[in-house]
Amino acid sequence: MPVAPAAILAKTQKGFEELRTGKHELAPNLRALLALVDGRQTAGRIADRLRGLGALADDFERLLQMGFIEDLSAVPDGAGGHLDLSAGSQYELLDDPARIIATREFLATTIAAVAGRARTLTFRARLRRARTLESLSYLVDEFHARVARARGAALAQMLADRARRLMGR
Repeated sequence: MPVAPAAILAKTQKGFEELRTGKHELAPNLRALLALVDGRQTAGRIADRLRGLGALADDFERLLQMGFIEDLSAVPDGAGGHLDLSAGSQYELLDDPARIIATREFLATTIAAVAGRARTLTFRARLRRARTLESLSYLVDEFHARVARARGAALAQMLADRARRLMGR
């Protein structure tokens, strides 16, 4: 299914990793497109910037299928469908996608460094599913508790405060 022009796209952990390391050896045209995905612009706006470079709709779909990007506007509605969160829709995205992505990235990398990757798999999985600042705020509380157990209350408070600042709270 092609990516809609109104879709708000964001890099996943795998996408950030590819840009940092090149580990997945993504084709140059896909890597360039991945670099432009920022969690704020729609697929249509990115495509307009790259007009004339060919097969963009297919490239977005390939990045989505390979797990390098995600569609932030395709949030499950609880009834087996998806809410339309594109600009101007009835359910327009209220939270800033860039804040959500930055906070998720900070929490995931920090918890893995502080408490270990193996011990935090389920927490990091819940982070990947967090789509709103409200859902992230609950995870920041859990993050605080986990860091406090692993490294102490002072460090936990400092890191949790930093996460809340990223969220704009």
